[in-house]
Amino acid sequence: LQPLAADGHDVVVPSLPGFAFSNPITRPIGPRRAAALVHGLMIQLFGDARYFVQGGDWGHGIAAWAAHDRPDALLGIHINMMTVRAEDAAPTTDEEKSFAAKRAAIADWERAYFHEQETRPQTLGVAMADSPVGAAGWILEKFGKWADLPTTADGAPDIWSKFSEEELLTNIMLYIAPASFVTATWIYYGSRIEGSLMLPAGTRIQVPTGVAAFPD
Repeated sequence: LQPLAADGHDVVVPSLPGFAFSNPITRPIGPRRAAALVHGLMIQLFGDARYFVQGGDWGHGIAAWAAHDRPDALLGIHINMMTVRAEDAAPTTDEEKSFAAKRAAIADWERAYFHEQETRPQTLGVAMADSPVGAAGWILEKFGKWADLPTTADGAPDIWSKFSEEELLTNIMLYIAPASFVTATWIYYGSRIEGSLMLPAGTRIQVPTGVAAFPD
């Protein structure tokens, strides 16, 4: 963010609906609706000026829907995931098929949290809102599995090799202090209601698109 701002660009960093500084909300909001809200914000700030969207994690879904629904408003998007895709998109080359198979195997082990949060967010949320230790365990497990960490002698992720206690506690407290754990899970439920995990069949994103593809 700082190099972009230092270079004279206007940099807007929205807090997603239900998360941290945008809590409380009163109903689930999925990524497609969130993209519309972000666009409304940009209109308020800059009128009809076109803009870029950079997104990781849920932000990549918001970027994809922004590009799908309002291509004329965007100069381009930059994402670090490729989960949101056209319903009929299918791997064709051996490299693509290998990638898809590896992804499916990882998802089989790692996607239980997603299914819980998109179908029963309140059941989980009540427990997490009542237990800071539980919320910390739920969040820290993801840091351990997703951060491409080296492992300790017993095979566990070496979380302290990359993150300080202050960094981890700050992330956890962004869910505990504003009591946003429950509403932060609603984007999963909202995406299911919207049907926005997939773009319509035959869709092609027409705006310039950049993808950051990291080793793991």
